Amino acid sequence: MQNYSIAECIRKYGASGYLNVVRKRFCAGGYSRERFIYLAARTYLLIDKPGRALALLESLDSAIISSDYNTDLLDLTGKMKSLPIVSSPTCSLNMIAKNESLNIASALDSVDDIMDEIVVCDTGSVDSTKEIAALYGATVICEPWRDDFSAARNSAINASTCSWIFWMDADDVLDPRSKGELINLWRTAGAVAAAFRIACQQDACGAGEFMQVRLFPRKKGVKFERRVHEQIMFSALRNNIPFIQCPLVCVVHTGYNGPETRKAKALRNRPLILAELSEFPDDPALLLNYGDCLMVLEQWDDAFKTYMCIARNRTIHDKYPEVFVQAVFNIAGLHHSKKDYDSAKLWLMACLNLDPTRIEALFLLGLIHEALRNFPRALECFLAAARGNGALRQTATNTYKIKIQSIYHCARILLSAQYFSQAEELLTHAIKAFPNVVEYYTLLGQASIKQNKLKEAAAAFLQSLSMSPDKNVDAYIGMALVYEQMHDYGKVKEYLKMGNVEMPA
Repeated sequence: MQNYSIAECIRKYGASGYLNVVRKRFCAGGYSRERFIYLAARTYLLIDKPGRALALLESLDSAIISSDYNTDLLDLTGKMKSLPIVSSPTCSLNMIAKNESLNIASALDSVDDIMDEIVVCDTGSVDSTKEIAALYGATVICEPWRDDFSAARNSAINASTCSWIFWMDADDVLDPRSKGELINLWRTAGAVAAAFRIACQQDACGAGEFMQVRLFPRKKGVKFERRVHEQIMFSALRNNIPFIQCPLVCVVHTGYNGPETRKAKALRNRPLILAELSEFPDDPALLLNYGDCLMVLEQWDDAFKTYMCIARNRTIHDKYPEVFVQAVFNIAGLHHSKKDYDSAKLWLMACLNLDPTRIEALFLLGLIHEALRNFPRALECFLAAARGNGALRQTATNTYKIKIQSIYHCARILLSAQYFSQAEELLTHAIKAFPNVVEYYTLLGQASIKQNKLKEAAAAFLQSLSMSPDKNVDAYIGMALVYEQMHDYGKVKEYLKMGNVEMPA
């Protein structure tokens, strides 16, 4: 890379790729601080991000710049300050952070080459969060945490200078396919508040997706409200700013991976939500968030009471239908967890009557019919859930997970009913759509062996074991059954031993 000019490096590797390498070399000791800032600032200037370049240059104390770079850096700084004021729409990334050194670089990498300005409000980091942000030409403001997410976000807005605000969390990443659409929005959309698709990843089971406003014009009076689960919509509505939905722009959120992380955030959020509810006791979104918080903390009875406060409120039904339907579905889920299937079915039917696109309700209804051994009805529900698309809304739905599990339950029902060829056909198509689902290969092997297709069964079981060699009992038993039919009892013992299992009676 050192044989190329900066402009050639940008053409060859892309601006974000080149900047990423420059940062890594600096952090590894390959560049002095002056050299790094000079290269990064020149790069930002070449890609028409002068504000980012100036933020980097102004982070250096000219009194201690080494003589090797003094002239170049001072000349570049002077050139930057003399540039004409940009008249076209510009966008500022806003972020609040505290001890996010493990995440913030990935977040900033994802928008590095498109943001005209980055403003990070740090609320008390004791790690390298602030230093990492500074490497991206970010303006870092430091404020104490005041148990108020809106206060921190509004401080970032107040420090911003661009015509648009795009906000992210430090554990977010902008999908690279969204860049063009995002840029087009702030350049051409007019004064709107744009809701994007948020894919909230949880563990290894796909992502729950919902719509959330992430882009809005920087205007006087437009600010976040609520201490937690903060909203821009209230002030946007007061300022006559319309809302639009842009599902082509996707932000991936990773902040809720793992049950312990979710519980810690629920414990943090609970007192903040209660403080808000004391001021806004009828706010439907707050009530729903509080119920969800109690669910994470396994306070089932209190969660049920909270959801019922929503489900009994006709005003919420009329004005906030998505919140109302979500509360109805959650009530059904609580009845299901207690095996009160009759009550659960009633609430699920109410949910589907209100919103037929709720594939999560179809799936749960399928589980209930399966538990009650009403397999034809269960199969009908699972197939409907697998074929449905769901709908992006303000509440999260993990469509990917629901479809995978619906197909899995369909296949199990077909196998138990001895519809082996139908199960094989279903699983063959499912594997094309979802090739990384281990259980599909195991079930396909079971369907094949029942039809005496030993070669196909062995291939499916081996694929399952190659993807998940641990705790894959059914696949080990499947391979043992294949070799039993081939009368190779040595291999039978070998696979049973590898799986630490016994042959079923």
